[in-house]
Amino acid sequence: DRTATITIEEANYFAKDMRSHGIPVRKIRKVRVNNSINYYGCCRLYRKDDTIADITISNMTVANGSESIKNTIIHELVHASLPIGEHHGKQFTELAKKVSKIYHTDIKQYGDRTKETEEFKKQQYKYKVTCKQCGSTWYYIRKTKFVQYPHLYQCGCGSQDFTVDVLK
Repeated sequence: DRTATITIEEANYFAKDMRSHGIPVRKIRKVRVNNSINYYGCCRLYRKDDTIADITISNMTVANGSESIKNTIIHELVHASLPIGEHHGKQFTELAKKVSKIYHTDIKQYGDRTKETEEFKKQQYKYKVTCKQCGSTWYYIRKTKFVQYPHLYQCGCGSQDFTVDVLK
């Protein structure tokens, strides 16, 4: 897969460059591309070998273009530089600010939901469930129990009030 090859090269390039700035990035073992629409990227760290990390980039990120791929890879490399379990806490925020200055970009905790992202989602998924209180949104290909019976579930904000939209 050409996309995966490009992203592993970019990940290794940025990891090496971040190390030259004194940022202790783990060795990137592999970069994968998947069909997730719930995240732009993911960094997996290993307790058995704390020196390596794997990065997953979604096709949604790839569809948004090279700048989105670059920012997502850098974001995941920030995770690959932090202790296991840090996620988007204080250390992440501080390191993301430092890395943003190095690369003249804005590494955020969560990516911007662009028009392209929303269009990509609409093309892939049949159902969209949205929390009426906080606006959190989930997309589904299948008619899951959550899609069928949303009133039985609770959002992280505490609400049980959802809208279900059929996209196709």
